[in-house]
Amino acid sequence: MTAEYPVFSRLLPLLPNATVVNFIPPEEGESLVDYAARMAAQFPRESYIVGVSFGGIVALEVSRIVRPRGCILISSIPSPNQLPPWLRLWRTLGGRNSARMLRAAGQCAGLIPRSICTHATLRVRQLAGAEGSWHCW
Repeated sequence: MTAEYPVFSRLLPLLPNATVVNFIPPEEGESLVDYAARMAAQFPRESYIVGVSFGGIVALEVSRIVRPRGCILISSIPSPNQLPPWLRLWRTLGGRNSARMLRAAGQCAGLIPRSICTHATLRVRQLAGAEGSWHCW
């Protein structure tokens, strides 16, 4: 599970029985537990669930419902208290404020010429776009 399917593109040919489950859009005011319950319907029992980054967090919640053979986290965290400090701060802002702040940061990053953009600047641009809705959620 990841928002970016290409992450698994080199791994899938080695795993002929693997299935990539795409994220579904979160509903307004939906908790992560409720979201995982909706996602769980897509997973067969007797499987392994693999999640990358935020997909790992969702994979853990889905695993509590589906009870797979195993849950593998890649570049993810097993519990909320392992979130990096900047993300814990971001979480406390919550709701509409975080969406506005993310949009403003993206607009500022958009003013920087692409030729001198850093990886971080490009990431902020991405987060301010469609990908950012996941972070605000």
